[in-house]
Amino acid sequence: MKLKIKEFIKSEFFFWILFSFLSLYFFLHYWKNQLTLNYIDYGEGSYIYESLLFSQGKIPYRDYFLPQPPVVYLIGSLIFKFFHSLIFFKYFSFFLLFLTNFLLSILLRKYFKSNLLPLCSIFSSFIFTLTIIWWSTYTAEPFLRFFLILSVFFLFPMKRKKSVEINSFFLSLIFVIMFFTKYNSLIYIISVLAFIFFTNRDYFKPLLLKFIVFFLIFLIIFYHFFGEEFIIYTMWYRKILPFKESKIIFLNLSLYFLKFFPFYILSLYLGLKFLHKKNYQKAFFFLLPIFWLPNIIAHFFEGTYLYILFPIEIIITLGFFYLAFNFKKIFLKNRSFFNFLLVLLFFWSTLVLIYYLQIFHQNYLHRFLEHDINSVKEIRNIIQSSSGSNEKIFAPPFFLVLAERGTISNFHDPFFLFNYLDRKENFSPIFNKAIDEIRLNRPRVIVADWRIKSVLSIIDNNYLKDYKKIKMIQFLNNGSEMVEIYLRQK
Repeated sequence: MKLKIKEFIKSEFFFWILFSFLSLYFFLHYWKNQLTLNYIDYGEGSYIYESLLFSQGKIPYRDYFLPQPPVVYLIGSLIFKFFHSLIFFKYFSFFLLFLTNFLLSILLRKYFKSNLLPLCSIFSSFIFTLTIIWWSTYTAEPFLRFFLILSVFFLFPMKRKKSVEINSFFLSLIFVIMFFTKYNSLIYIISVLAFIFFTNRDYFKPLLLKFIVFFLIFLIIFYHFFGEEFIIYTMWYRKILPFKESKIIFLNLSLYFLKFFPFYILSLYLGLKFLHKKNYQKAFFFLLPIFWLPNIIAHFFEGTYLYILFPIEIIITLGFFYLAFNFKKIFLKNRSFFNFLLVLLFFWSTLVLIYYLQIFHQNYLHRFLEHDINSVKEIRNIIQSSSGSNEKIFAPPFFLVLAERGTISNFHDPFFLFNYLDRKENFSPIFNKAIDEIRLNRPRVIVADWRIKSVLSIIDNNYLKDYKKIKMIQFLNNGSEMVEIYLRQK
């Protein structure tokens, strides 16, 4: 009887029962509450509004400024074509979330022959504040997390030539799609190519060749449809963005590594351990967070924050739980000083997980949802009641889509426009035209965050003198986001 129970617990059927139960629990208690129209991140609104312009027939890069590669905008425009509703972007984000969890569960169970390890690694990531906030945003990072996990399915082909050809085809295609989702994924792609070069050179050659071919095909297609502006806006214009102050960088990174440093070191240790044993499949999973970590360099620039590391939070605790389930085997057999350091890192990681569990248990972030959702509704109602359906206004792009209003050309990304003005440069006809239009236009409604206020004050220090501020709202889930609503008096 005991033997049958043990076999059942180790069975695939039992695993999927647990996976379904945990998914249902998180959905009913947490995830479904986030499938609402809520203002979380400025960048999400930019992606959605720019996708809307694309769905309306405007050509990205040629007709309006875009700072990122086109994949997220292409998918967003398709969502607008089939479902002309902002809420479907939340549903799509949930679909990506569930599918990523499902795929990673298959992979971890396959390579680690465990039921508990995949579940603990995946679902523990949902107690981290970054994952709690970011999974529901329509931004590049949830896409990158999905592509990152999907790529692993094609990483270890069988030795047959046909298997190598098929896997290299799909993996190279995924890599190119990742690159044109967000350029920082190139760091991960190079890391994986290097890993394959040292572990399976027979696979490396066809993979690299196909990657180059796919890259050139996609580049030619995008260049043909979007013109040279596609390259200029997504690459050269990024020089507009300044470095953050060193104090801010040091503080943010110190706080991040205070919490996540032990997880990275445990992952690195296990990755090198299995690499030495030539167990490349397990080694890769542990090294995956290390391959993505260099993206933290992007945090040095204005406009990019620690959400850049969101894609690997789903697997960052894998090393910790692997050690927990193999504690006697790893720690007690060899009581060296090195193992003592591992125990310290393990204890440190445990304290971090307890800290995040306390935050998660108190449900701080979800408590603010109702306030922020009501604030979003209030802003939409003010815009719609104070302006006509075809009237242009100034507002963060999220509220332009929400209230079904437009704005003047290329004032949908005031962050880049602000940094362009702040640098006092004069190389951009598309921004110069937007600046001239802002000077000439005085819309009836202005919903101003710090970006829009900064642009208006640089263009004309008295721009708002004929306006009355009727409301100021701060969003609690993102304390740095505050908007002021102005109505023109004359």
